[in-house]
Amino acid sequence: MQVQINNGSGNEVNSELSRSVEPTVTRILNRFEDQITCVKIHLSGC
Repeated sequence: MQVQINNGSGNEVNSELSRSVEPTVTRILNRFEDQITCVKIHLSGC
């Protein structure tokens, strides 16, 4: 399963944040890995 994390501008997020978020998302969605090929996460600041 591919996990893509973007900021509000559509650009990829820095590697430190990505290293933190990606394993968590992968762990939570791992049971659906046969049904999910890609997860896109869009983050924006308030």
